[in-house]
Amino acid sequence: MTLARLSALTAIAFTALAGAAFAGEVRVTLTGVKAKPGAILGTLQTEEQFMKSQGAYAAMAQPPAADGSVTLVFQNVTPGAYAFAAMHDENGDYQMQREADGQPKEGWAMSKSAGLTAPPTFATVKVDVPATGLTLTEPMIYPTPR
Repeated sequence: MTLARLSALTAIAFTALAGAAFAGEVRVTLTGVKAKPGAILGTLQTEEQFMKSQGAYAAMAQPPAADGSVTLVFQNVTPGAYAFAAMHDENGDYQMQREADGQPKEGWAMSKSAGLTAPPTFATVKVDVPATGLTLTEPMIYPTPR
C-alpha cells in the first residue's frame, strides 16, 4: 500500500468518525398507545418540512399487545431544531385519516403537544437536538369516537 493511498484511507476514516461524533440518537417514548392494528409512524421534521408529508428522519414501531408505551428511535440525527410528529396508522395507508371538519380519526402525537391550545407552529413544538442526542416522552392522543 502506498503512502498516498494510506493517507487517503485515513482521511476517509476520520471524516466518517467525525460525522458520527456529531450525530446523535433521538428516542421518543409515546405513552397511552392503544393496542390497535397498524403501525406507529414517526418523523423528525425541519422547519421547511413542518406539517408536510416529508421528514428529515423517520421511524416505525408496532403497537403494543396491550395499551401502553412504544419507543421510536431515530439514528444518526444531525444536531439542530426539529419538530417530532407521530401517528397510529391503523389502516396502513401512511396517511392521517380525518373527519369532514379536519380533525384526526387516528391517534397522533407531537413534541410539546401537552401545551398546545391552538394549531401548532414550528416555533411552538420544536425541540433542539444536541450532538449527544435527545430523549423525549410524549402522549399519544386518540380522538373520541363520534
